[in-house]
Amino acid sequence: MFREPGTPEDYNGPAHIIDHYHPNGKFDEHKLMIGKSWDTAEKAKAAYLEHYPAGQEKNIQKLLKRELPLHYQLFEEIHKCK
Repeated sequence: MFREPGTPEDYNGPAHIIDHYHPNGKFDEHKLMIGKSWDTAEKAKAAYLEHYPAGQEKNIQKLLKRELPLHYQLFEEIHKCK
């Protein structure tokens, strides 16, 4: 999970799930992006890409298959059920 700095523990706003894949196309893991200023898929994706070395953005973007917005509170409830 990527939590924007300053996001409160009781955050109840939009969240985005990014599916991350290896270069060979095999699924790696889900990445959860939460934070007040990451309120759109585009902003969440940009923040996610900031965590990768410069020059690799094009490769990483190819690996992002979908961005799914949801409320963080709903994600927490789903996660508790597992």
